[in-house]
Amino acid sequence: LLRVRKAAQKTGASFVMTNLQPQIAKVFEIANALPEVPIFSSIAEADRYLDAMQRKELEKQGRA
Repeated sequence: LLRVRKAAQKTGASFVMTNLQPQIAKVFEIANALPEVPIFSSIAEADRYLDAMQRKELEKQGRA
């Protein structure tokens, strides 16, 4: 996962995780292994977040 995140960052892509089992999410939380990677409870939650981020970026560029 760390390699995938690094590769995504190099290309400007986003990396998010959804629908993690609670025990897996807890491991990431404890290890703080991916501090800047959003972890969402569902794909719908990730979609809402990414939609808001895209809207924010378009507003910055004056295209919203």
